[in-house]
Amino acid sequence: MSDARYREFVVLFQKNEAAIRCFVRSLLPSWNDVDDIMQEVSLVLWEKFSDFDPSTNFLKWAYVIARFKVMNFCSKKGREKLQFDNDLLELMAEECMDEIDEREREEQAMQKCMEKVPEGRQQLLINSCHKGVTIKSLAEQIGKSPTALYKTLNRLRMSLYECIQNELKEEGFS
Repeated sequence: MSDARYREFVVLFQKNEAAIRCFVRSLLPSWNDVDDIMQEVSLVLWEKFSDFDPSTNFLKWAYVIARFKVMNFCSKKGREKLQFDNDLLELMAEECMDEIDEREREEQAMQKCMEKVPEGRQQLLINSCHKGVTIKSLAEQIGKSPTALYKTLNRLRMSLYECIQNELKEEGFS
């Protein structure tokens, strides 16, 4: 594998590892089992990365591999009391895949709507979402009262929310 392809894998895997782990956890009752499956999934993703088409969705591809690993694992452990059958695992996995599509549509709508927000307001929204940032500290930085900033942010968020809802409706989603 070339250095560029290796870096591509590392970036994609690091970006999506938490989501893959959550997906696996949603299908298994034990954290220990999740760790075991994640090791197997990581290896398969690495081994099969040369088959991955970069124009497709890495996370969906990883979910398919993870789903099969979970199903195989559950089949092997079928003797234990608390196990999901394959039909239920399939249903749960399909719902997770649908949620990915929904999140992607919402993210695209949000990006379109953020582009409509003036740059200074965009930065204000972004800064207000950083971990550890409080309304009080942000208000001090920009020279506003916390109450005024709170009201401004509330209006911006409501406007952004309405824009996102409208974008989704225009695309045929609610």
